[in-house]
Amino acid sequence: MSQEFRLASNFSGPLNFSVGDNYLHYETEENYYVFINALSAFANWSGKSGVEETGCLQGFIGLQGGSEGFQNPNPVLGGGEPIQDCVYTDPNPISGLNNYGHNYFLSQNPYTLNSYAGFGEANYTIASDLKLTGGIRWTEDRKRFIDIPSEVIAQGYGYYVTGIVNQQWDELTGRAVANWTPKLDFTDQTLVYGSYARGYKAGGANPPGAVFTEVPGQGDIAEPIHPLTFRPEFINAYELGSKNTLLDGALTLNGDVFFYDYKAYQISEIVDRTSINLNFNATVKGAELESSYEPIPGLRFNFAGGWEDTRIDNGQGAIDLMDRTAGTPGWMVIKPFLTQASNCIFPDYVIQAIINEQSGNIMPGNIPGAGSAACGAAYNQLLDPVTGLVYKASPTVGLSPGGLVPINAPGYPGFDPTNPAINDGEGFTKPLGGNKLPNAPPFTVSFGAQYTLPLTQDWAGTLRGDYYWQDYSWARVFNDNPYDRLRGYTNVNLTLIFTNQNGWQVMLYDKNIFNTTAITGDFLNSDDSGLTTNVFLTDPKLIGVRVTKNW
Repeated sequence: MSQEFRLASNFSGPLNFSVGDNYLHYETEENYYVFINALSAFANWSGKSGVEETGCLQGFIGLQGGSEGFQNPNPVLGGGEPIQDCVYTDPNPISGLNNYGHNYFLSQNPYTLNSYAGFGEANYTIASDLKLTGGIRWTEDRKRFIDIPSEVIAQGYGYYVTGIVNQQWDELTGRAVANWTPKLDFTDQTLVYGSYARGYKAGGANPPGAVFTEVPGQGDIAEPIHPLTFRPEFINAYELGSKNTLLDGALTLNGDVFFYDYKAYQISEIVDRTSINLNFNATVKGAELESSYEPIPGLRFNFAGGWEDTRIDNGQGAIDLMDRTAGTPGWMVIKPFLTQASNCIFPDYVIQAIINEQSGNIMPGNIPGAGSAACGAAYNQLLDPVTGLVYKASPTVGLSPGGLVPINAPGYPGFDPTNPAINDGEGFTKPLGGNKLPNAPPFTVSFGAQYTLPLTQDWAGTLRGDYYWQDYSWARVFNDNPYDRLRGYTNVNLTLIFTNQNGWQVMLYDKNIFNTTAITGDFLNSDDSGLTTNVFLTDPKLIGVRVTKNW
């Protein structure tokens, strides 16, 4: 729901103004699902499906062995022992899910926004060819997020609320513009303008991390901790340009140069099965040129070209999920137990020592760090994954079921998982200063031509062709080549339009006539999906007819 009130003057003098206010109320719950048959099979194996079914039987032998007791996955149908191995399966078809099942991935983001704004703008004509405009805007944004973690193959029924995040921002923004319309001998009309504007985009709350199934002895992280919120984004925009009409209106020629200074530019990525927003400072500079030319009645050409140079400021950095070691020699990426979503990093010598221990005195499973449990042991339990003990330089003994025994790793220096440089095992921070912003091609060009001629007294026909080309760009701020590099591409469209004076129009079109397939963007999924990548493609070749009537 939105409402705006505006009052504008229409004075005959040099000063005019407009003032107003608006209100926006917005509520949404964006449910994002991922369905995998293997998840439903696993859930059914660990506990039957259906609201009316028992689910976990008395004396059920759980996945870890032993009697787990009785507990129905639906608390409405009974309670019982709190310890259980039941994963509730939603028995409904996709068209009627109850959103309580743990046999699919479900990300829920209930969100409410109330935005209030008051604004005013005044323009003053100093001289016949010079006008100044200034405006300010006050905005108050109130956001309310309900944190509901996803629970794939987690025990139990339904989804619980872990917290509520209330946020508010009060920001003053505005703009200033100077318009000069000189009388020049070589143009019909000319406008030269310069402007400054300060803009703002509210911050928000990051969705909570997923709830993971804990397996005894693995040191699992049950609920990963992510930044609770992200900051608002600000921009200071400077622009200088000119708009011109020439040759008795047959030619228009416009151009501008610009510089944008971003503070806390918002960019999102997927970590631990949830979307996290990061903030970076960056600058953008560029130039644009556009023109249209009608040399004879009915024949028209148009052209537009742009150059843009983006740059992330020095001192900015983040962890690259595709390169967690950031190319650091002597370090490697380790896959944790399959219930965990993110990989971790270790020095090569730690992994070699773990391998030695598994064939020596300390067998797999005897210490928290053995095998796939190394990530949880080190970065959740804060233990040296080789010894199973708190870090000690050059250790000689490790933990075994019978007590302390000598480790089978001569010269092992020990490993301290609390080293801040490795960011709790997530990886090394990769410097991003000088990198390009995503989806910002350095050059773009578009060109079009059309010819219109009368066919009858009532009908006219127009044949039009359009060409577009854009340079390479990057999909992520890390600019990893070749993974992040998006190739440049071209697109050509052709249309034939028949227009009637009574408002009828028939359009025949051939979009993407060469059937070019190009990746225009992508996003990287979390480690547990194999770092798969979702890509966005150009529309395929499309031939069609469209008929419209205007009254």
